[in-house]
Amino acid sequence: MESALDIEQASRVFVAITSRVLDELDTSISQAGLRAMLVLDDHGGCTVSDLAHRVPLSQSAASRMVERLVACGLVERSARAEDRRQVQISMTSRGRALVEVLTERRRAMIETIAAGMSLADVRALRLGLKAFEAASGSIR
Repeated sequence: MESALDIEQASRVFVAITSRVLDELDTSISQAGLRAMLVLDDHGGCTVSDLAHRVPLSQSAASRMVERLVACGLVERSARAEDRRQVQISMTSRGRALVEVLTERRRAMIETIAAGMSLADVRALRLGLKAFEAASGSIR
């Protein structure tokens, strides 16, 4: 499908923007670690199993990633109020601050790129991206 190829090619720009910002911030966070933090930011926290499903990673890989993020002071574990046997993973204030800085810098780079586009192209892109996001369903 030609449109899928076009979308995939364009998506590489977003991946490159994220990679560049991560490099600028000089973090040791992987793309999967960032994805996990964004999931936690969107959902306010979840169990390791939920996180593994949403990132997606195996349960053991998600556990190892959480360990690394805890060691960096970006996420924390706590017992869930409903079931103390389950562990809730949530971002620390340091993790939230990192996601905020990363988001601001990504947005600034995207704005710079969009400034080089016509207003009609920016509007069309926004509409297309909103439709794409809506169609993505449970991936996010």
